[in-house]
Amino acid sequence: MEIPGSGSLARQPSILLNAHLDTLERSTPEFLAFDAGTGDFCHPHEADVGKSSSFGGDDRSGVAVIVEAIRCVQADYWSRGVAHRRVLLVFTADEERGCLGARYLSQREPDLFAALEVTLSIDGPLDFRSDYPRDSFVAVVSESDAKIMPYQRVIGLMQEFCERRGARFGTTETGLGMGDFAHFPPSARGGLHLRSPVRGFHNKERVNVQDFVNHIDLLCYLLLAWDHPLPAKLSPETLKAVSQ
Repeated sequence: MEIPGSGSLARQPSILLNAHLDTLERSTPEFLAFDAGTGDFCHPHEADVGKSSSFGGDDRSGVAVIVEAIRCVQADYWSRGVAHRRVLLVFTADEERGCLGARYLSQREPDLFAALEVTLSIDGPLDFRSDYPRDSFVAVVSESDAKIMPYQRVIGLMQEFCERRGARFGTTETGLGMGDFAHFPPSARGGLHLRSPVRGFHNKERVNVQDFVNHIDLLCYLLLAWDHPLPAKLSPETLKAVSQ
């Protein structure tokens, strides 16, 4: 899906948002449950080692974060005149079978990745070899890439967001080369990705409601702040004035 840019940013390089639609073949979303005590969506079979306990949080939680963030910024900001650059939403198939969708796009649709400022993929468990829950967000990026643009810009905006929220984020190199983003061409500029709000690596999956909302808020912030200095109190009216 393409969301054309607007105003003075219409011709600026694009942002590509990516997550994968497919899940493990053994996932059983029909058993999705909610744990009111923890605020987690969960799987009722998570204590049974003989049964699958994946409901598809990897990576449908990432897809949901992107869709809801776009809905929010479109309804509250872009539709009210706040200028933005072109945004591409690319939801890939067959990531769990060797990133076949990403490989196909890279080979057959290379123009999709032309003129991009950055690709932001959302994939991988939030608690996978990370400092969660101390860190509310996890960026996967190499130490060398973290020091160069556009990834340095992403990390800087994450820092701003967390300072506003009184939260923390962490970085890790665990996960590089393990998802669709690793098979996009260099022109995609996909050297940094964000972990999804799902916990549990293909087993005992859980998605905390607050983690989910936090990731939506973060992505909204990244999309808005990429081009506009954000005021202390964010509203459509004040941001529109800043963008003009």
